Amino acid sequence: MGNLITVEGSAADVQELLREVGECVARWEAGSSGRGAVARVTGLSAAEMDALVQGLRVKARIDGNAIIHSTRPRLGPAIIRFQVALRRLTWWFLEPILQQMRAFQGDSALAIAALADENRLLRRELEELRAVVEGLARSPGDSRAYEGKVKADGS
Repeated sequence: MGNLITVEGSAADVQELLREVGECVARWEAGSSGRGAVARVTGLSAAEMDALVQGLRVKARIDGNAIIHSTRPRLGPAIIRFQVALRRLTWWFLEPILQQMRAFQGDSALAIAALADENRLLRRELEELRAVVEGLARSPGDSRAYEGKVKADGS
């Protein structure tokens, strides 16, 4: 009897991934990551990140007793009865695992949402600082723009 699932990987896959991560870190450390570096690394926009968080929140409400319905006219009821019997026999084993999964997914959704909010705030602050720097670059002898920004922020 053969394997139902086969996964073929190689050390080259891991080496390629590590090389890409190393290049990304080197660009970041050199300060040349530029605008939208996080979006380039993750490939996710803010809307996609919000959708990911929402998906995690939905998955955190896994119902271990949900029955997968079958549309087969004759075999369907037997499949459903089998599922119910199997779930009743294994609830003591599966329910603690599902509780751990729910807790992890809920915590992950909260953490990712908090990081996404912090990322938005940092991007907004970065744009404000860029505007100040551009203002100073246009008028290098006039530091009033910077001083006004410092007084407004209370820094």
